[in-house]
Amino acid sequence: MNIPGHFKFLLDSVENAALQTEAILHSESENLWDDIVESFEERHHKSNYWLFCTRWLREQLLTVMA
Repeated sequence: MNIPGHFKFLLDSVENAALQTEAILHSESENLWDDIVESFEERHHKSNYWLFCTRWLREQLLTVMA
């Protein structure tokens, strides 16, 4: 997939922030990025976790864009 440079920058910035943030949702996760991936995979069973992650992602995107 060909991603324009500015979108790649946003995605990379959010991923880096999540990698540097402690895990808070799943005990086996090493960082928040692992929590986000796990929450996506379990989104039908733990929708509140996925909702939290999407909100965090949105807020982080807004922070990077500001």
